[in-house]
Amino acid sequence: MKDEQVPMFTAKCRTEQTTGGFRFTFFCAICGAGFTTPFIPGNDQKLALRLAEQEARLHFNRC
Repeated sequence: MKDEQVPMFTAKCRTEQTTGGFRFTFFCAICGAGFTTPFIPGNDQKLALRLAEQEARLHFNRC
């Protein structure tokens, strides 16, 4: 199965890598408000980012 290009969720994102996983903070391009995801365990940053984007999309509905 080919890895398809997914449109970027938001251009402004901060990644925190800790032992055993990741946490991401996404920022709204319009108002600058941020949402930080819960800790996502694992070593695969691409997969963790994909999961984090799915979680964050639920919280970006104000602007």
